[in-house]
Amino acid sequence: FFLIPSKPTAKMMILKLFVAVALSCCLTAYSFVTPASPSSRTTAVFAKTSVPKFNPALEKWEYTADDQKPEAGYDILGTLLRQGPKPFFVRLFNQDQYEQAVLKFMAQDGVDRNVAQGNMDAFFENAQDWMYYRVQAENGAYAPDYVTLNGAKLVKTVVWGTGITSLLSWGVYCIITGEDFNSIFR
Repeated sequence: FFLIPSKPTAKMMILKLFVAVALSCCLTAYSFVTPASPSSRTTAVFAKTSVPKFNPALEKWEYTADDQKPEAGYDILGTLLRQGPKPFFVRLFNQDQYEQAVLKFMAQDGVDRNVAQGNMDAFFENAQDWMYYRVQAENGAYAPDYVTLNGAKLVKTVVWGTGITSLLSWGVYCIITGEDFNSIFR
């Protein structure tokens, strides 16, 4: 795919760079999805008694215990590592929406903070897939584990992302300077 003739045209280099970027974006987007196990039933395992309450005067969900506050769950880096950049940016730039979604999920499903955060991260990443797996879990099929961080997959993602970013950077450098792309492999 990246074997380029010794005198490549600028059009061909840009086309190959575009294809490489498109493929790497598609492939790395799926590497952030947490693997599911047929035996995991997160809502049953993490059931709890105290739930957030809705305040009609403020039209917001409120904490009723310390284990419902943001400090009780995982931080924003945990969101990035578990579900990727989309929910990370939602959490970063729209903190109130994220917090209200987590509290509402905790109240409606009676789960702890981590399970609610995992589900909301998955929802903000891809609402259709999250809803599909939710319906499947309610029907007794399998429930994805959105809480557990898969270390091996994380390492593979970092290595893959570093390699692709390096190759893409080299491609941009070659386009700008006229350097032969294949010289990186010599």
